[in-house]
Amino acid sequence: MLRCSALEHVPNSVRLWKVAVELEDPDDARIMLARAVECCPLSTELWLALAKLESYENARKVRTLSSERLRINLQFRPQPPFS
Repeated sequence: MLRCSALEHVPNSVRLWKVAVELEDPDDARIMLARAVECCPLSTELWLALAKLESYENARKVRTLSSERLRINLQFRPQPPFS
């Protein structure tokens, strides 16, 4: 209950997601990781953890999706001004 409350208040915390996932069985962990990568789309750790819990075919889909999301997020990241 406490971890759910913490994740509601700080959904973009990779550290909280990792702790919460470690406390779950593999099926529930996979569900939590699917939510975690929605909240923290730039976390390669969370994407890799999700792929490891998936079947081979689904892991390939996760890899493709993670590459797309990382590429999109990096394209729209503000660039520092020229000095």
